[in-house]
Amino acid sequence: MSVFKQQMEGIGLSNTNIYAVGAGFMLGAGCAAIARRCYPRVCRALSKPRCHAKSSSQTATHSSNGAMDPSVLVDKLNLIPHPEGGFFREVYRSGSTPMASKGATDETGTVMTTGRDPPPRNVMTSIYWLLNQDSPNGWWCSNMSDHIHYYHAGSGITYYVVHPDGRFEKQRCGPDVANGDVLQFEVKGGCWKASSIGDGEFTLIGEAVAPGFDFRDFRWVTEDELEGKVSNVVFEEIRQYVKDDHRRNFVEYYAKKAI
Repeated sequence: MSVFKQQMEGIGLSNTNIYAVGAGFMLGAGCAAIARRCYPRVCRALSKPRCHAKSSSQTATHSSNGAMDPSVLVDKLNLIPHPEGGFFREVYRSGSTPMASKGATDETGTVMTTGRDPPPRNVMTSIYWLLNQDSPNGWWCSNMSDHIHYYHAGSGITYYVVHPDGRFEKQRCGPDVANGDVLQFEVKGGCWKASSIGDGEFTLIGEAVAPGFDFRDFRWVTEDELEGKVSNVVFEEIRQYVKDDHRRNFVEYYAKKAI
């Protein structure tokens, strides 16, 4: 009667009434009729059908053990390799078709005037970005625009930030809020940043950029720059996230497909 007892406790029935109703159903139709008259709410609960297992389409993003599958996310979200590491897809560019401008400002969309050269920038852009153990790090870089990172799924990601005044910041963005994780994390334009999922299987985030992302506002940060900005202890921790290849032509990435 353990399953039955759990069901009855779930609707607030006392132990005495639980066993009275249970006995009524087990003793036959006559007693069951009495039970239905005395305990109609309980009997309605018992008559409800049990939940059926989810279909394969409902569990498509999950592995056999119930965990979300990063390879399926890459496929379902149509992510492609990102120059900074991991996989991404632009999903919003103000007044424009996402991905169509290949990381550049679309001046036919909704734009704002900035002090940059040239001045127009789309008001805002947003991407999905996923890191996994095939590509677990985001390399040291800098962007002129503000970035806000939103945790969506996975184990979590650690951000390393060097502010223009030399202040070093380390913050994990992930699900464990009770132990210091945050669900969103802002990096101001002009800061240097890197990131890593460490030993985690994967992390999926959203990243909003304002003014909107344009590769002309982006640059890699070198090891020499880092060494001259932070303490030796910090430098030894973060130098591993410096990218060796500093090419600035990123258009080729939009023709790539995630493996």
